[in-house]
Amino acid sequence: MAVFDSHQTWGRSDRGVQLFGTAGELRGRAAERAAGVYARRFRSYDLAEQRDYRCYELRARRVKLFDERELGRGVFVSARIGPDGSMAWERTEVYKPS
Repeated sequence: MAVFDSHQTWGRSDRGVQLFGTAGELRGRAAERAAGVYARRFRSYDLAEQRDYRCYELRARRVKLFDERELGRGVFVSARIGPDGSMAWERTEVYKPS
């Protein structure tokens, strides 16, 4: 899954995060709870009208982030995510233009 601000301009200081892992559709009470959380976050979302929407749970195992303002251009930091949610640095990649 990639998360970023879609208003960013190519060539400027961008930032975002990628999550790697597995995802699965929630069912039953778990799906109802997730839809309720979503409805509280987005007030115009109507649970009754959106019955065809599905909620998923992502179990991230790795994360890769970039923040060009803080880390510099072309710098990506990767970390492993443990079963308890702890993170441990894995590697830093620096891409240099040729």
